[in-house]
Amino acid sequence: MVRSCMWSHRLMSLGSCRDVLDRYFQEGLPELACAIILRDVLFALQYLHKQLYIHRSVRASHVLLDINGCVKLSGLRSAASMMVRGRRHRQLHNLPPPDHDNANLMWLSPELLEQNLKGYDERSDIYSLGVLCCELANGAVPFADVPTTLMFTEKVRGNRPQLLDCSSFPEPLDDGEMKSMYNTDSGVGDSAEGVCRLRQVFAARKLSEPFHHLSELALQRDPERRPSATQMLNHQFFKQIRKTDFLPSLIGRVKPIKPDANDISALLLQEKMSEMDIEKQTEWDF
Repeated sequence: MVRSCMWSHRLMSLGSCRDVLDRYFQEGLPELACAIILRDVLFALQYLHKQLYIHRSVRASHVLLDINGCVKLSGLRSAASMMVRGRRHRQLHNLPPPDHDNANLMWLSPELLEQNLKGYDERSDIYSLGVLCCELANGAVPFADVPTTLMFTEKVRGNRPQLLDCSSFPEPLDDGEMKSMYNTDSGVGDSAEGVCRLRQVFAARKLSEPFHHLSELALQRDPERRPSATQMLNHQFFKQIRKTDFLPSLIGRVKPIKPDANDISALLLQEKMSEMDIEKQTEWDF
């Protein structure tokens, strides 16, 4: 069963992965939790790609969690169909609808940002998944503190984010470089103590070789060298997941979001949604 699916209008009570990272796991999620989340996101992408859609906005803030262990991929307003005027296209050339602060650019693939004659296809989502790997494991948003022009240039040149542990942690770095690379504004703070703690956490931990390999595969500069979502699901990294593994128990410190009783707008929205005639299970398998 694809647990990243089954559209319904109930609240995803643990919020987004970005919420969880900012509030509880500034240094990144446990590796097994990353594996479960990434597997379920890949199930959603596998379905979308079979339906000839490209998501174009895979990132932690669009991955939603609930207390039942369900993982859902949202952000479908940026999705684009490979069917244009009744014809299937092998590549697209248009950019996704711009966010109000261009926040989505950090996750987009080099070929999508280039907007050249080659265009892009569903493998651009796999690159975004690679960025998501680093976001979940490191806690920080890759490229967050890099100027847009520099970020674009670095991606086109083939530079990419990486999982941070004792094997990949660059040494030595001064405090300013640490702040720039690891986005210490996301809950850690700009203090010397916060930077030092990040240095210690990343340098002391060891992520598995399959995890490193998975992220490197997804972040290949050449889209032709990236696996499909189906091929990614067969990667050794996901073999560590057992049927008894339960995502909420792996992130047990995360508390469900409680609606604010004083928030009238939320109450009105909840009332409207309860009146909507939406089946809890449909053909849509997100």
